[in-house]
Amino acid sequence: MDLRGVTFLDASGLRLLLRVKELVAEYGGTLRLLRGSAKVWRVLCLARLDHVFTVVDDWPVRSAAGAAERTSRRADEPEEAESAVPDGPPPARAALDQGECRDLLAAVPFARLAVVHHGVPLVELVGLLHLDGEPVVLLPEAGEIAVALSTAISPRRLVVLQADDLADADRRTPYVRTVTVVARPRWVVGPARLRACARAAVARGQEPDPGTAYLALAQPSVRGLRLP
Repeated sequence: MDLRGVTFLDASGLRLLLRVKELVAEYGGTLRLLRGSAKVWRVLCLARLDHVFTVVDDWPVRSAAGAAERTSRRADEPEEAESAVPDGPPPARAALDQGECRDLLAAVPFARLAVVHHGVPLVELVGLLHLDGEPVVLLPEAGEIAVALSTAISPRRLVVLQADDLADADRRTPYVRTVTVVARPRWVVGPARLRACARAAVARGQEPDPGTAYLALAQPSVRGLRLP
């Protein structure tokens, strides 16, 4: 995908790129991004998505001679080679199902939250818990994202949450599971719900201070990948 003509990238654009990558992976392909402007690249880096995508500076050139050589080499290979089974564990599956995504989000206590404010991407490491089936993040009230969202959140506002972990590290080919959540943020209010969030945070080993705000991620769209 050529990003050279892209001049602006926000949470909706990041969500679209991740969805396209997953669709390409489902058909056995690899999405390559042709590096765009420095501003677009900075958004990808701040959202910690630069390692998720394959980014190239130019499209690879395939010569006719090279293609003919590869075709000839395949024709000369014995038929048994096609059925050979490689050594080692099977390749990791690209897409995670919804159950795996929920399990990962329930297991990790911290994640990265990204929001675009006045065209500037803001990213913070936040605590993560679940309340009534929704992801809830812990934000310091004086933090950049909490200040940017302020008290009134537009119903069209979107935020991106990314959580990942290293799975099966004792295998010869460990892999990283990464889950991306795109959702509409909503402040948790009311003494009872705030106390419930504080108890859930303590149960997960977190220590929220009195200046902690809780942001629920409503209507979440969850996608997960297993990256070798």
